[in-house]
Amino acid sequence: MRIAFVSPWDVTDADAWSGTIAPMYAALSRHASVTPVWTGDIPLAPADRLLERGIGRLTERTYSPHHAVLSSRRRGKTVAERVAATGADLVVAVAASTDIVYARMPQPVIQVGDTTFAALLGFYPIVDQLHPLAVRQALRVDRDARRATHSFAMMTDWAVRALLREGVPADRAHTVPFGPSVQPRTLAPREPDDELSLLLVASDWARKGGPAALAAVQQARAAGHRVSLTAVGNLPPLPDWVDARGRAPRHTLPDLYLQHDVLLELATANTAGMTLTDAAAYGLPAIATDVGGVSTIVRDGETGLLVRPGEPCVADAVGAIASLADGDRWRSLSAGARAHHEASLNWDAWATRLLELASIAVPADVGSPA
Repeated sequence: MRIAFVSPWDVTDADAWSGTIAPMYAALSRHASVTPVWTGDIPLAPADRLLERGIGRLTERTYSPHHAVLSSRRRGKTVAERVAATGADLVVAVAASTDIVYARMPQPVIQVGDTTFAALLGFYPIVDQLHPLAVRQALRVDRDARRATHSFAMMTDWAVRALLREGVPADRAHTVPFGPSVQPRTLAPREPDDELSLLLVASDWARKGGPAALAAVQQARAAGHRVSLTAVGNLPPLPDWVDARGRAPRHTLPDLYLQHDVLLELATANTAGMTLTDAAAYGLPAIATDVGGVSTIVRDGETGLLVRPGEPCVADAVGAIASLADGDRWRSLSAGARAHHEASLNWDAWATRLLELASIAVPADVGSPA
């Protein structure tokens, strides 16, 4: 089977789409004949550029030309031509609904994603800043893209439920978890330190729950628990007792996972969280808020501990931190996290499941053997 891998993200960029594109493409290429179709160079419609500038200047809202109808229509013709040139039997569109929505192609399309636009409304702050015109267009593009799609391979159960609410039949919407964004290593047996070391990775301090994490660790320390906190990412000024490292290049994350006992991610909004998937690959239990698609990645009581979002979050997190001071409890969750990675949260498992969906989309007598 010949596959066109359509995405606005560069398959050679290790950081693209939170570090998922390169390993995703590599895994699929190990199992099938895959040709990348990059769409990042297709220009936006001039009218959308004007709207972006005008709305930005005249209102307190933003406009997203990347999810607009005119720009999506402009992309469609070019995408169809590029896919045709590959001779593909199937299109795998990765974070690429705007690329395939108006591309008239004979090949069936499998969309790979982590959410729907509608699911982000009232959930992700950046989406709630959009002008109503931008929201209407993005919803229309999403709707039309669903009609142009044979099936969906979504990162989490939460994303699948969003598709079902939006009218996608259950036999077309499938949970296919992603693998990690960093290369996992063969792990030696691990033991927690006498002082439980927690790691917070916060590219967006507010959304990733930085204030709640800080309060939870501070309260746990005040209660006499031996815990420390390392924070990396885009950080505000922090107390001296926090090991604040600032922004960390992706290639440094494996060492951070190996140097800490627990990942702390008390996000207010998360489609899933690649750091949670990364942590599982390193046997790192997570304490995370049960928001968005997190529960697909962190199995409560098996691979980590989920806490309630909102007002109970900090108190729940303090209790979770205290419970992990028990070495046996930590070891059980650590082993569970690594097992979840080996069974589901890895790229070969993702590619295998995607090809199962591909075999349904493409008749057996079409294309060449993989």
